[in-house]
Amino acid sequence: MRIALTVLLAVIPVAACSPASSAGPSTAIVDTAPSVPVTTPEPSPSPRPVSVASDGAACPVTRPNGAPPPEGEAPDGNWLGNGRLWTVLWPKGLVVVPPDGVEPDGGLGMKFPWWRAPEVHGTLHITGHELTRGVQVRAEVPDGYGDTGFQASGIAFPVEGCYQVTGEAGGAQLTFVTMVRPCAAIAEMPPAERALYSICDR
Repeated sequence: MRIALTVLLAVIPVAACSPASSAGPSTAIVDTAPSVPVTTPEPSPSPRPVSVASDGAACPVTRPNGAPPPEGEAPDGNWLGNGRLWTVLWPKGLVVVPPDGVEPDGGLGMKFPWWRAPEVHGTLHITGHELTRGVQVRAEVPDGYGDTGFQASGIAFPVEGCYQVTGEAGGAQLTFVTMVRPCAAIAEMPPAERALYSICDR
């Protein structure tokens, strides 16, 4: 199922990426158990996460649980939520960044939508790091969305790789793991999987 890219790409300008560069890791996608344990948001389904090869190691990407926020949003298999915070994940746990989101230093920027439950009030804070190299993400959370409900954001990933990202607002937390690559990575995928990333056709 295609991710709601209209939502992901229409919210705010992507934050500037911090200086870094990286050799491109492999993007082989396999259905094996992860080699690194990850805390799964609650409630959450129990199937094993998909693994995306990164520098020869498995990336234990988080699977969506399909739980939409309570704001009349349409059902979608790419929702991830725990009853207090929600976001939208990418197919197969792989974020692909089009050329206009790639900085001259190799940093990769992408927009992420978030939702806070009606009882959750507070500014959204986003943190994250690459699991192998430890480099930190940079996040932009713009004003103007109030202290509950929908919140746009931009996340700058300084290098390609496997990232753990956490959103926190009003004492609620949601964490996910995702692989981040530029659009050039889809050349390594089967045609059926490449079709999921129409963002790269721009």
